[in-house]
Amino acid sequence: MLFRSVVKAIMKMDDTIVSPAFINLMLTGQLFPTDEEREELLGWDESQGSLNKVEQFFHALCVIPRLKLRLKCMDTVHTFSAQFADVENDVNTLRAATKAVQESAKFKEWLTLILATGNYMNGKSKRGCAFGFELSALDKLADTKSVSKPAVSLLQWLVDFVTDTMQRPDLLELEQDWHIVEKVKTCILDEMEKNIGLLEGKLTLCESQAGVECEAGDKFASVVQPFTIKSKKTLAELRTKFSAVQRKFTEMYAGFGESVSKMDGKAVRLFWDRLKLFADNITRAKHANEELKEKLRKAEEAEQKKAARAAKKKGKGGGGGEKPAAEGSVFDQFAAARSGNAADIVAKIGRASCRERV
Repeated sequence: MLFRSVVKAIMKMDDTIVSPAFINLMLTGQLFPTDEEREELLGWDESQGSLNKVEQFFHALCVIPRLKLRLKCMDTVHTFSAQFADVENDVNTLRAATKAVQESAKFKEWLTLILATGNYMNGKSKRGCAFGFELSALDKLADTKSVSKPAVSLLQWLVDFVTDTMQRPDLLELEQDWHIVEKVKTCILDEMEKNIGLLEGKLTLCESQAGVECEAGDKFASVVQPFTIKSKKTLAELRTKFSAVQRKFTEMYAGFGESVSKMDGKAVRLFWDRLKLFADNITRAKHANEELKEKLRKAEEAEQKKAARAAKKKGKGGGGGEKPAAEGSVFDQFAAARSGNAADIVAKIGRASCRERV
């Protein structure tokens, strides 16, 4: 009979007959008798009438000891590898992202440049001569803009300075270096801790159930016991790795001036979002500069053509006087606007955001 073959397959741990999906369905759908139903079915006899299909199936299952716990253990055997791989992938991603940021020489140079620029802009004011700044200041670089036309953001000016003055175009490649940062935003420390704990709990159940003596022909212990021994070892190694990665991340987080006592899931996501946004904004500023320079080049060409036509029309001896001195590029104007002391800078920029410390 079909029901008996299912019972036999469960006892022999034969997943060719009772597939992992079927075991999971039995658990999630409660397709097994409760303790009360089991007592009633074990006391049933034909004089009480016939059983329907569900009752017949449940009656057949009654011969399996500790059925619900057995099903949970079987489900763990089937799903452990995939669940373990998901957690391990998150831990490895967090480790790689932490290393990419912590060991980034380019990011450190950006921080040094931003701090120096902020101190120069703030001059001798109480905001000047700072030894550091909050990471939230990175968000303001793209929004702090000059009053010159066309307006240029402070980050655009920094990108231009890095490219033309420092001759360090490699510093603009932070987005490529930090590709892993986009992935780590979904790796939540609390979730990793929780998932490792859940796997540990499942293996503890398997260990306790595998230690119970089985009847002849019952292969539960012979399958679950070696699985548990091997899985506990690999999970313990993952727990050790996670603890080390968590410690490294916390050290980096605190090193950037963030509050460890307030380091919840939301704060950590904001931390990674801020770093990714900064790297993305550098790339956007680079493209904006290229577009602006091309626009200025075309405008200059048009102006030269216009001047040439006017000179030709004026004819010989027109002279036209001396050509007025060029104002310089918009980046030169932006740099000039920041010359002088803090009071001069504030007056020239005329924006509240430029009065804040970078």
